[in-house]
Amino acid sequence: MLEIFNHHVDQCGEPLKEDILKKALELKGNDYKILGNFVEELKQNEGIELQKLGAQYQQKTQTVQKKKAQVERNEQIILQWIDQWRIRRIRKAWYR
Repeated sequence: MLEIFNHHVDQCGEPLKEDILKKALELKGNDYKILGNFVEELKQNEGIELQKLGAQYQQKTQTVQKKKAQVERNEQIILQWIDQWRIRRIRKAWYR
């Protein structure tokens, strides 16, 4: 099949070869433009998604820090309650 095409192109001469080559290069150039535009769009979308993820990460980090601080405060309160309970138990033991 390819031999038939090559033979036909040879018979038609150089102008047909040049026209086919020009059209092929034009199609290739258009494909590269389309691909380039698609890649740029993907890069932009990726940048937007990364910014969103970064904001979510910072928000989650702040939430974790707040929770840790709250846990520490609760631990201090509980330890104080335990100390008060011990002191009361010791005082009750002394007065019995």
